[in-house]
Amino acid sequence: MLLPCLGAAATILAGGKTRVSSLITFPIFKTIGDISYSLYLCHWPIIFYARFIFGEAADSLTGILFQLIATFAVASFMYRFVERRFILPSAVRSISFMKNAVAFWSIVVALAAVTHVTFVSKGFAWRLSDGQEKLAHMQDFPSERDIEAVNGPVTFLVVGDSHATQYYAGLSPLMRRLGIRMEAFGGSGCPILYGMSPKPHRHDECILARDTSLRRISQIHLPIIFVQKWTYYDDATVDYEFTDPNVSERAGHTPSWNER
Repeated sequence: MLLPCLGAAATILAGGKTRVSSLITFPIFKTIGDISYSLYLCHWPIIFYARFIFGEAADSLTGILFQLIATFAVASFMYRFVERRFILPSAVRSISFMKNAVAFWSIVVALAAVTHVTFVSKGFAWRLSDGQEKLAHMQDFPSERDIEAVNGPVTFLVVGDSHATQYYAGLSPLMRRLGIRMEAFGGSGCPILYGMSPKPHRHDECILARDTSLRRISQIHLPIIFVQKWTYYDDATVDYEFTDPNVSERAGHTPSWNER
């Protein structure tokens, strides 16, 4: 970092009569100097998010050009409407503090709304090709579109929490080939085990799912695939409807029910 610092010092020492001085005082370079701090703040987020929004197109010549234009446009806006508002003394400000605050929070709310919509819609799926979309879907948690409808006799049961959904999707092609169906019981985030329910969060809902599932299992005599996220249901995250000296309130302690 010493070299550019010495270069800047030499330029200042040389004064305003050199060729370098006439070059760096040219209006376009003075403008870039004025907005340089805003350029520093906004250039990397624009480059970073352009690749999320537009994918490989962001690295093309056209994409780079548009990022450059967007960077200077955003930096100019920030300089004019953010930097100068704080640099100018209060006596010559053309807008009140309250109006500044309203404008600022309006922008924050708008950006938060865009962020929320993007999160809910799971990103900008339109930018992916069919091959990329299929590859991305392989990393998703299975959904209803991964389960093929089959008309046939019920030959087995799947019982558990949301992790059981992976079995629904994985067994779907096999069931279709064999012409058989399954019945599923349980609830997301609910331990389907006698005398156990999660602590306050979704307590009543899980008790209902548990009791309904266990009652139906007792009435249907078919093979069962039992799937739970066992590491979640330790003694610190569940309530018991019985007294057991082995029960501990330590997180990660599971022998009281895991050994049964």
